[in-house]
Amino acid sequence: MVAKTGKKNTKIEESSREDQFVVLLENMRDEIKLVAEGNLMLQESMERGFGEVKREISDIKTEMNDIKTEMRMGFKGMMAESVAIDKKMEKKADKKDLLILEKRVARLESVR
Repeated sequence: MVAKTGKKNTKIEESSREDQFVVLLENMRDEIKLVAEGNLMLQESMERGFGEVKREISDIKTEMNDIKTEMRMGFKGMMAESVAIDKKMEKKADKKDLLILEKRVARLESVR
């Protein structure tokens, strides 16, 4: 067996401490690289997602504009139909004539 001496081998301790620090620093560097790569991947993913969202919003805007146009055309068509119906009704009977007719019918019914 080796006899123990009271002196410590300081060269070995200093080199092992230095090696420990080097290993620790390398580990920290690797961890920092992983975090940075993760951030880059997240940023790329977000940019792709934002691009998709922008395209979807653009599609929705286009659809909304189409719907507005259809609604306006429908409203104009309804107004045109309403005007046409009013004109037909004006030709069929005048309100004054209708009131006179109603009064005559009421008199005839009251005579019975």
